[in-house]
Amino acid sequence: MSETPILDNNPQDEDIITPEEEYKYELKFSKKKKYPKSCFIFFQPEVMENFTKGTKIRLVETLLGNYKFYEFNERGKSYGAILFGIGAPLSALLIERLITRGIIKFITIGICGSLKSGNAGDICLCKKSIRDEGVSYHYKLASKYAKPSKTLNEKIKKSFESKNIEFMEGISWTTDAGYKESKNKAKKYHEEGVICMDMESASLFSIAEYRKVDLSSVFLLSDFVDKNLNWHPKFHKKEIPNSGKKIKESLISAISE
Repeated sequence: MSETPILDNNPQDEDIITPEEEYKYELKFSKKKKYPKSCFIFFQPEVMENFTKGTKIRLVETLLGNYKFYEFNERGKSYGAILFGIGAPLSALLIERLITRGIIKFITIGICGSLKSGNAGDICLCKKSIRDEGVSYHYKLASKYAKPSKTLNEKIKKSFESKNIEFMEGISWTTDAGYKESKNKAKKYHEEGVICMDMESASLFSIAEYRKVDLSSVFLLSDFVDKNLNWHPKFHKKEIPNSGKKIKESLISAISE
């Protein structure tokens, strides 16, 4: 074993506990629930509330004691909706449980910072993420990027375009330490054309690839770092949750195909 454990991981090693084993254990104490095949994952309650506004949702199950999984219907089809907490490790635990329950398509919708100037609520479809976090290295050998589902990304892109929704495609920088995004790294990634800064996408892309399910991430820009590396927060702007509502129809169309 090396002296850098995170780089010494072999995703193909046999694991002590699998999500399937844990699910079997949980079923000893509760009834098996029926889950839809597609799910929307949120990270901010106001974004989820606006996305599901006007839709009747029902509680299916509570995961990890606190995270409620809902189901809603649109145009005769069922979809899941869940509010994750912030950060990759928690997201990993939750999505592993959802995959074990039979969900095969995911779209995450969350706010993020940006290294590019713009407006609060601007929409970005993530095309790949820099792996500056820890979870992905347990699922994927060391490399710079993790990527979303090519198929699902293409469907989202076409759906946005067909409905004349303005969006950009871009690279995200995923980190575990939101207060340790260094100016040196920010400058380097800005020069490389990185747009977004988030805390989950590289991990979720890697898990989805490993588990052979489809996952894509859509970001709503909420705060900005200018070319002089000064921070401009705009979390209070109503355009952010409103954008979540605006893209609902497009994302449902994309995940339904």
